[in-house]
Amino acid sequence: MGRFDALKQIQAHLATFEEALANLAPAFESMAAMTEASTDEIAAKVHAAAESVIQARHAYHGTIRGMREARRVVEEEADRLIRLDAWRRLSARTAHRLDNQLFAARGALRVLKGQVRPEASEGLGDVDACLTRLARISKEFRRFSTDEQPTARPTNVRMLLEEAVRRYAKSAQSVEVVEAIPLLLPECLWDPQQIDQGVTELLENAIRHTPPGGTVRVEAESVEKAGKQHVMIRICNDGEGVRREHKARLFEPFFSLRPGGTGLGLAIVKQIIDNHKGSIRETGEPGKFARFEIELPTRPFEEDTDEGPGD
Repeated sequence: MGRFDALKQIQAHLATFEEALANLAPAFESMAAMTEASTDEIAAKVHAAAESVIQARHAYHGTIRGMREARRVVEEEADRLIRLDAWRRLSARTAHRLDNQLFAARGALRVLKGQVRPEASEGLGDVDACLTRLARISKEFRRFSTDEQPTARPTNVRMLLEEAVRRYAKSAQSVEVVEAIPLLLPECLWDPQQIDQGVTELLENAIRHTPPGGTVRVEAESVEKAGKQHVMIRICNDGEGVRREHKARLFEPFFSLRPGGTGLGLAIVKQIIDNHKGSIRETGEPGKFARFEIELPTRPFEEDTDEGPGD
């Protein structure tokens, strides 16, 4: 083969190679496009995974915070129940000792009344009044210590509140006691005696802290909460109200802002409301007025038994 033939063959091979390269170019371009698309897809997946990790991290920290908060609430409630049990035991012992001393004192007073001169009887009357006040304090201690459970009966809320207002409207001096109670309120399954006791305590407390010429107002309305019917009772009074630093301790046993008070009145009210699965809070404005709000389910015991407690 001559040099010329060899050159022709080389040229032919080069042409074939160039043709092959030309044919490979679209394939390389297609592969490049596929690689680019795959890279974008991978980047999107990596980004989505990173977002999921961040969200999971936030959820984890949120769960930890929630668990810590739940633990704090449980510990506070456990501490409250332990203190409440101690207060009840102390109240029971105090009531027992008071009753023993009162029994002895009243016996001695009866003997003295038959022996003293008429002009000295006024002093004995003061002693008798003092013993009556002590008996009332002993009764508060016993009531708080026993934590009597409600006996559910049909309760006409409007009649119960109107009767309480009527009693105090006549006896309250220089204070006006009024009501704003709708004609239609749902009939409730409560312990009417206990609820009346709670309302009475709040009314007495409101009248006691209302200045001359002021007003005590009793309100009620039907409300819905979590798909269930409730009754809201509000007892408001003019006056200085409750200072903000005292609101958190209002229902604490033995906490009293009144000289000579036992600090059990509002604690007993809260005990009654808690036993009816309701809530009570003070929502007044310090320096202007006080307002106690009671919210009670109309049928608090239906989830426990069909008949309710005490049937």
